[in-house]
Amino acid sequence: MLKKSICRILMCRPTYFNVFYTINPWMAVNNPVDTTKAMNQWNNLKETIEKCGAKVEVMEPPE
Repeated sequence: MLKKSICRILMCRPTYFNVFYTINPWMAVNNPVDTTKAMNQWNNLKETIEKCGAKVEVMEPPE
């Protein structure tokens, strides 16, 4: 019989995510971060991971 492994994933909300310098066309300083969209995408990713059976531990970002 196979033993089911427990998968835990550590995530941090993108509360303070920002782009301060350009490293590629998708992360350019002249293309501001849509914080609402980033948070929605993060929540969708977290929910998807949980639906797949993993336990998500959320680490609060430092201020």
